[in-house]
Amino acid sequence: HPQHRERFALFDVFAPSYEVEELTKRRLLGDGERRFRSVPNPLHAHRPQPC
Repeated sequence: HPQHRERFALFDVFAPSYEVEELTKRRLLGDGERRFRSVPNPLHAHRPQPC
C-alpha cells in the first residue's frame, strides 16, 4: 500500500524484531515490574527492497 509508506517508515513496521511487554506475567506476579522480551517480526521478510 504505497499510500502508507510514510506511516510505515515512522513506526518501522519492517524492523527485524520488536520488544513486547509480557502483560500476563505482570498481572500474575502482581509486582508491577514491566517485563519485555524481543520477538521476531514476521513483516521483516516482506520489507520493501531498494530499486
